[in-house]
Amino acid sequence: MRDRPPFYFGFTLIEVLVSVLVISILFGLGYANFRRYSQRQAVWAAARKIEGDLRKAQSYAMSGKGSCASGYLLGYQFRWLSGTTYQIRGVCRSGGSNSYINSLSVSIPSSFTIGNFNSPSDSYGLDGVVFYTPKGNTSLLATKQVTVSLLSGLFPVSVFITPGGQISVAEQ
Repeated sequence: MRDRPPFYFGFTLIEVLVSVLVISILFGLGYANFRRYSQRQAVWAAARKIEGDLRKAQSYAMSGKGSCASGYLLGYQFRWLSGTTYQIRGVCRSGGSNSYINSLSVSIPSSFTIGNFNSPSDSYGLDGVVFYTPKGNTSLLATKQVTVSLLSGLFPVSVFITPGGQISVAEQ
């Protein structure tokens, strides 16, 4: 007869299965939360990009950046070209008509939906958001309040532009 040690070391099959199940549940919950967090950050990154480009157009207008072949620099315009593409361009005014300089087109990821960008034309026939230069108009500011909404899943974020020229980003 063989001598047996007084204790056996190791885990039973049930103990191993329970441990694997608990680890799997914790991993699944952590992954789902991380995915939701990364989606939210992607929406915020796109909104911050739009906010930064609006501020760029605003600062270009305030500084009068750009030179027109004829006439004067009226301001900088921010407008949507398509569902995921927008444009920033300088607007020159000469003899009752507009010409454009320094055009920059920017695309955001196609997974975003742009909603609530209703901005009728102003007295110069410009749509979108227009930041006027001190030379082009008595106002340094945008002429109307505009909201740009980014939608991606359950995380709507909006960029607000007030008539006073304040630009802000907020989650809805």
